[in-house]
Amino acid sequence: MSLHSPNIPIAEICTLPIAQVLPEIFEHMEKSSNGVVIAPPGAGKTTAIPLALLDATWFGRGQKLVMLEPRRLAARTAAYRMASLLGEKVGQTVGYTTRLEKVCSPQTRIEVITEGILIHRLMHDPTLEGIAAVLFDEVHERSLDTDFALACCLDVQQNFRPELRLLAMSATLDGAVFTKTMQTRLIESMGQSFPVDIRHTKHDIARIQDIPTFVAQNIFEVLSQEEGSILAFLPGAGEIHRCKTLIEEHPLYKSQVECLPLYGALPPEEQDKIFSPPLDGKRRIILATSIAETSLTVPGIRIVIDSGFRRTPQFSSDSGLNQLKTVKISRAAAHQRSGRAGRTIPGIAIRLWSEATQRGLAPQDQPEILNADLSSLYLNAAHWEKVVGTPLTQLPLLERPPTGPVEAAQAMLISLGALDDHHHHITSLGQKMSKLGTHPRLAAMLLAAQTPQEQTIAITIATLLEERDPIRPFRTPQGRPVQPPPADITLRLHLIAGLDDPEIPPTHIDRAALRRIHQTARQFAARMAIKANKMALSPSTELSFPPPIVAKLIAAAFPDRIAQKRTDDGSFKLSGGGSAHIPKTDPLAREKLLAVAVLHHYKTTTIQMAAPLDSKALPPTLLESCRTSTDLMVDPTNGAVLGHQRIRLGSLILQERTIPLAESDIIPILLEYTNQNFLTCLTWSESTRQLQARARLARQAGQEDLPDISDETLKNTLTSWLTPYLSSLRRVSDLKTLDLHAILLSFFSYPQKHWLDSHLPTHITLQGRTTAIDYTQPVPVVAAKAQFFFELAALPLLAEGKIPLQAALLSPAGRVQAITTDLASFWEKGWHDMRRDMKGRYPKHDWPEKPHPT
Repeated sequence: MSLHSPNIPIAEICTLPIAQVLPEIFEHMEKSSNGVVIAPPGAGKTTAIPLALLDATWFGRGQKLVMLEPRRLAARTAAYRMASLLGEKVGQTVGYTTRLEKVCSPQTRIEVITEGILIHRLMHDPTLEGIAAVLFDEVHERSLDTDFALACCLDVQQNFRPELRLLAMSATLDGAVFTKTMQTRLIESMGQSFPVDIRHTKHDIARIQDIPTFVAQNIFEVLSQEEGSILAFLPGAGEIHRCKTLIEEHPLYKSQVECLPLYGALPPEEQDKIFSPPLDGKRRIILATSIAETSLTVPGIRIVIDSGFRRTPQFSSDSGLNQLKTVKISRAAAHQRSGRAGRTIPGIAIRLWSEATQRGLAPQDQPEILNADLSSLYLNAAHWEKVVGTPLTQLPLLERPPTGPVEAAQAMLISLGALDDHHHHITSLGQKMSKLGTHPRLAAMLLAAQTPQEQTIAITIATLLEERDPIRPFRTPQGRPVQPPPADITLRLHLIAGLDDPEIPPTHIDRAALRRIHQTARQFAARMAIKANKMALSPSTELSFPPPIVAKLIAAAFPDRIAQKRTDDGSFKLSGGGSAHIPKTDPLAREKLLAVAVLHHYKTTTIQMAAPLDSKALPPTLLESCRTSTDLMVDPTNGAVLGHQRIRLGSLILQERTIPLAESDIIPILLEYTNQNFLTCLTWSESTRQLQARARLARQAGQEDLPDISDETLKNTLTSWLTPYLSSLRRVSDLKTLDLHAILLSFFSYPQKHWLDSHLPTHITLQGRTTAIDYTQPVPVVAAKAQFFFELAALPLLAEGKIPLQAALLSPAGRVQAITTDLASFWEKGWHDMRRDMKGRYPKHDWPEKPHPT
């Protein structure tokens, strides 16, 4: 590596542990387009590698090197550190861009950006014009956006810009998946650190609610036994503030320590306090989320206390939403956290779990793509396919996304109008949504706003939903909520507009959250490329939030979260399936319909933010999603066919009523009813069944041109033959009045009828008496008292001699005594026994010895 530029601080870089491999990295990136670097936390890779590459031959003037950081704080810190090494201000050679800040200039050659910014740029400029290289820092975290951005950059490199350099950097990583996907080799720096004494507690933290108390107790023990500043890892901001309260209220230590929180949602000026010297020589305690694991180094830390938990987004198949879950960390994360204690001197890491639990931890954190909500990924991928031509299935992702979450994302995006329902291609609305750089739900809401007032309200709601709730529930000294804040979202919107509500005591209002919401509102306005109403950007007593508008905008973003009241107050059914609850004391508990913006999933699903929705004034997006169905309803008093009309939204029935039906509407219903009740709703007379049987026998005897009027065929062709006879019917009971025999007989032509009557007659004459033939038996049979067969030597043959006829000889009481198809043989062999029996039982009747003619 040759760093001949006078602007590059060679001496400072050479003191960093990463310096050992900088020449190798430099040479590798001169010859290869891709690289993977592993260096432990604090090795200096984030600072040194971008500066070292400033002199690369492939890094031309007028081009930028972009470095991706997963967090805003890390991006700002890295930019300030590199600028200070160059002896410059941020915004000159080194700048940074996050969702809330941009400090760059035309002279900026290294730009540190967050994940969402890179995705946004890829959607607007897929070829990354003017960018010579993209460095992906902390790739071991395997966030969804980083994985997708890397796949898109690889796609650009393979198809459009082979000169684009891509470098993946990590503090701890199984590099095989990266080197394989990026088709490159691994460069590893051993780094430099001091030994860390790792101690495990005998018992694990029993409940997540106990984390703040358990961490505080261990901090108190360490304060009395060890020296040095403390970095404690907790899952989230809630646990941090509860732990901070316990520490600051301790009678022995409240005046001896400086306790600072550190998490992503803190204002920059609060985050930056950790880099300044402690006040009045006090011992410093940093209470941090996993933000302090990598990317930035907290100075002066000798002791790490690790709760062993972190907050991570996980996909819920029940709700189809991305939910933050508190989960145990992996062994790799525990190793990184412990390493923060050995940066400058030997340190101590206290793990608040047992050694047995340590052995059971997962080796690595799961990639976010395997368990997160994939709606943003799928929308961006659909946009990428539209612009570049590469579908999601062909993008060089490190892991393929699971089928279930992909299908859930598709369904949600279709409901928002971002994808078409047939081929899942992105729509024009979907393209606009993907360019806003926010979650598809919020993008749909922002784009649903038409008037300036609606745009202002949409921006306010969107920023509220991206930030934390500015209304805090009242908490006990132990940190447990007593009563949740009211669910009415307009209360929050009024607070944002500077309108304090008497229902919300000042102690329940989170002013820091309100400040962040005002700041984020400006970013939303910029994303939409509109001049948002000033009321959205600063508090104003002039701003109003009409509930119908609020509900309409929420519904555009959450069509699957329309909640319909059940019988009991506070119990609701959701349009996307499932149920949700709200305390019965909440004013919204009695509303018939709610547009829900925030649900909380724990043991049950609770509505946390919502607005009343009028079912008769639904927004256009919901109206398009509604499905109207008319079901058959039979009036129990008169059997009239009526229509039961239902307007459905997902699993909800918004409206239902009984409507009279026109003839054109009744006929399909009668046909459907007949199809479902084929054997019971029509009159299947004996003559009808005999006609069907005669037609079947005729076809078997070779008359295949005769109509097939079997039950199966009639049911399958119901519409074609029954429809002409339904025009005057109004009730299902009217179906019984149809002369089915006459209808079926009309299927036959005159010659066909003549053949049937001649060769398969309905009756024969026995001794001057007409007797019916039963064709429904396996062999046609004519049944009569024995005397009617006297003088008959043989039965006639049917169907031109192809079908036999059976005789059923009956007793005077009408009981069958004999069945035969050969009368002559019966008279000779069987008649004797029947005669003897009949003569004894019916002596008054004539029972001749020889009834047949000689």
